[in-house]
Amino acid sequence: MSDDETASPPLIVGVCVVGFHHTRGPEVEFWIGENGEDMSNRWPNLPFQSLPDGSHSHEEDYSYFTLLYEPQPGDVATEPTTYFGISCNRQIRADKLLYKDAEVTRSTVQKSVVVVARKPIFGPIREKLAVVTRAYFLQANFQDRTIIITLYNNLVQLFHSDIAETDLYNGMTLRELVHRFKYKTLVLFKALILEPRILFFGSNTELLCSSQFSLVSLIPGLIERLEDCASPSLNSYEDTLKKSTSLRSSDRESLLAFMGLPLQAFGKGGLFNPYTPLQQLETLTKADTKFYLIGSTNSLLLSQKEKFADILVNIDNNSVEILNPEFESPLQLTTCDRKWIDSISHAVDDTWSDEDNNDPGSIVFTGSEDFIRWKFEEYLMALLSSVKYDGYLQKYGPPLSPEDLLPTIDGNPAEDFNMNWINRWKLTNNYRVFHKFTDEELFDVVMPKHPFTGSFSLEEVQRKLSQQMQNLAPARDAIAKTFSTGSQRVTTAFGNFWAEIEAMREKERARRDAQKFAMRQENADAESVAGTDELNTAKASPSSVSSGSSVSSRRQHHITLATDSSPVSSWTRWAQERRLRGFGSRKPSSPRSTSHGSDSPPSVDSKSTPPAASPLSSPSSQPPTLPSRPHATASDPTPESYTTISLEDPNSNTNNPSTASSIELPMHDVYPTNDPDDDDDSDDSDLGYVPISTKDINPWDQHSGDQQSEMAT
Repeated sequence: MSDDETASPPLIVGVCVVGFHHTRGPEVEFWIGENGEDMSNRWPNLPFQSLPDGSHSHEEDYSYFTLLYEPQPGDVATEPTTYFGISCNRQIRADKLLYKDAEVTRSTVQKSVVVVARKPIFGPIREKLAVVTRAYFLQANFQDRTIIITLYNNLVQLFHSDIAETDLYNGMTLRELVHRFKYKTLVLFKALILEPRILFFGSNTELLCSSQFSLVSLIPGLIERLEDCASPSLNSYEDTLKKSTSLRSSDRESLLAFMGLPLQAFGKGGLFNPYTPLQQLETLTKADTKFYLIGSTNSLLLSQKEKFADILVNIDNNSVEILNPEFESPLQLTTCDRKWIDSISHAVDDTWSDEDNNDPGSIVFTGSEDFIRWKFEEYLMALLSSVKYDGYLQKYGPPLSPEDLLPTIDGNPAEDFNMNWINRWKLTNNYRVFHKFTDEELFDVVMPKHPFTGSFSLEEVQRKLSQQMQNLAPARDAIAKTFSTGSQRVTTAFGNFWAEIEAMREKERARRDAQKFAMRQENADAESVAGTDELNTAKASPSSVSSGSSVSSRRQHHITLATDSSPVSSWTRWAQERRLRGFGSRKPSSPRSTSHGSDSPPSVDSKSTPPAASPLSSPSSQPPTLPSRPHATASDPTPESYTTISLEDPNSNTNNPSTASSIELPMHDVYPTNDPDDDDDSDDSDLGYVPISTKDINPWDQHSGDQQSEMAT
């Protein structure tokens, strides 16, 4: 072996097979490693770490853990350090095995394949380990370990020297950690630096372990310097650390070293074991174990959580419980802290995909795991610089002259990081190491200012507006629904209102029609009674026309009232009947008034204004009677609006008004003198037509329609 190989031993220590014995429990069945030596007996807890509690309930599960390496005579390494183990465990039914020895007494056989390395290269190893373990179980013969030997040789060739830091981050679930815990990710980050006792609990062993490694990877450079995390007694990092005296700003490693990074969160008195079995609880209760970060799948620890933890992190329900009151105030996030971590959480959530939670969904930097680590590195450097500036202010002031202060910094920037947290951090071991190996004026290199101090960026404002609009979506839908319902109600109300108005109108119209009909009935009844009285009076009068009078047969006609609604048609029918029956031979001597004997036709006198005409009696019928019309008098504005037809008995005394009968008609109802339908060339006056001038016609515009439809004959 060359000097280079001696200086840098292979990263792979060995590969082994762990089986579960029904009486002895988990035990190492096979080991292959460097120098051909079985090193499994150095770690009595390795079988329990590789077969976690509850792993039998999963078809395939993974476990990450740490091992304390203590050198023995003949070993290549001479200093105690930390080794890292990763196991893949599966199970198979016993009846499917091709070869089954006497030790197999249960229905299932459970085994795990373990790889032990000097660095936590879990990501690259996991993929190969998964393939080999499945193939080892598919061959159904655990006595054939050729594939296990091949795996070891292949891994030694792949990882024969140091690897890059980015390879150590491969396979971690940092995005899922931020997605699950949101702002509480920053709480866990700041809690890790305060060196409390942190217990992770969960039923999924792989997620439980990878979440802890993801949290540790947020401290820049710490994932490469975990050589002291397996035991509280290890402190090699501080023993070999030197203060940086030079700085190359273009070199990230030089900058981190000058800023005192990585912070040794697992130095002397600390312990880190991602999966801790119950058999290792004794180590947690030792006096030299001051703080730790451990994980467990056994619920017995939950029943004694105050005894074993200051902070409990439950992976199953994504909760962080601060059990020790001493850490409550220091772990309160400031406004700047909350805004800063929310911006990272939203970046992860915006690019989250359930199918591939390690990929931001596209080829972008924002929201990726590198983006998260870069933001936390920026935050931690600003925090360290602000703490140094706070120490500077306390050492040399106040008051300080403006020349002694940073011109771009107002007040104490450490307050944006929570002064309670800073005061608590100054009591820890990693702060002691940081303060010992760093310069007093780090704030001249990195600005002592919270990364989220000041106003929001344009992207942050847009994101917050978008988020608020999304939060208002339910309220907007409710408001729209309310407006829609209200509009329907208003429309229905107005519709009902107008329907009621129309119903009221219809009711009022029906009521008025009923009133009109009732009034007409009353008027008709009153007229009928009045006509009957006049008829009885006419019968009792000596001037009444009787059936035994000497009036000629053409004079013994019945004078009836027209029932037609048209006055002209009624008068026409009366005139036609008179023409058919014939009038007397005598003609009227005057167009206005005529005196005749027993055979003369009735005289028409438009100047006379007798009282209302009484209907004549007839031996055959009693004609209906119309109410009396108003007479035209000398004082009337239209004296010739009416005409009076007098029916005289030639044998009666014309001077006696009681012996005469008359009917009063409107002038426009009188048939014209010249009959167009008359073919006779004789004078129409012989037929009893009375010439009426059109100037005598005055329509009854001022009377009702019922009055216009009435006509006396």
